[in-house]
Amino acid sequence: MSLGSHVTYFEIEGLEENSMPLTRFEAAKSIRTRSHELFEAALETGKSPEVPICGGGFSFMLEKM
Repeated sequence: MSLGSHVTYFEIEGLEENSMPLTRFEAAKSIRTRSHELFEAALETGKSPEVPICGGGFSFMLEKM
C-alpha cells in the first residue's frame, strides 16, 4: 500500500460514503483491520469477499501491468 495526498471522488455516486481513503497511516491500519474482518467472515461463510478498489495513480498502473 502507498499513501495518497488528495482524494477525489469524481462525482461517483456512493463512493465517498462507502470508501476508505488511504491518506494517512491510521487509514492504512483501518483498511487492514477491515480486510481481516472480511476474510474472517469469508472463512466462516465459505464465500469470497468482494472488495472493489477505486483509484488512480499507482493503483491504476497496477491494472495495466
